[in-house]
Amino acid sequence: MHSMTGFGKAETKSKLGKIRVEISSVNNRYLELSPRTPRSFFGFDPKIKEVVSEMINRGKVNLYISFDEKVDDKSKSYINKELTKVLFTQLSTLKKELKIKSEITMQDLLLIPDVTKPETAQQDDKEVWSVLEKTLRSALTQLIVMRKKEGTELKKDMTMRLKILSTNIKEIEKQSSTCVNTRREKMTQKLMDILNNSTEHRVRIEDEIAILAERTDISEECTRTY
Repeated sequence: MHSMTGFGKAETKSKLGKIRVEISSVNNRYLELSPRTPRSFFGFDPKIKEVVSEMINRGKVNLYISFDEKVDDKSKSYINKELTKVLFTQLSTLKKELKIKSEITMQDLLLIPDVTKPETAQQDDKEVWSVLEKTLRSALTQLIVMRKKEGTELKKDMTMRLKILSTNIKEIEKQSSTCVNTRREKMTQKLMDILNNSTEHRVRIEDEIAILAERTDISEECTRTY
């Protein structure tokens, strides 16, 4: 017995860089995958879904993948000139609108993401997928182990509760077997006291007791509980 709630993570360092996978799942009738991957990994989405569905088949699954690409110290960096020009124009316009007196410096521009970028080699998809798949399967294995562990604990708890329920039902059945007669005697005595022990209403009393007996019979409910 497996739970549908769990968490797993894995990290792999290689010559390509560092790939980190975090995966969590909660209850859901079917398998529902919500992946968050780097832009450069979008092409791997079908393969990622295939691996996940191969290893687990139920639950709402949240998947997060990060990739820190390795940059050689000798690698060159370049400035995106076109982007820098556009940003400078936009900042200058905004500066006038907001009536900002300070000047826009090169340092300001260099702090903007994607203005400078390390020059890296072309990504080898086969090599990247090999590392990514290994890391993904490792994280999924951790998730499955946690789901199995929690499922075992849930099974123990359910088994204990079923035993308690079974014991209580047996006690209820035992008490219910004498319930009708007991209530019959009490009602008869009470009515007889009211009617001064008159016999002319005895048939009516018996009919009412029969209806009461039918309504208080819980044998069917006890059987269904099993």
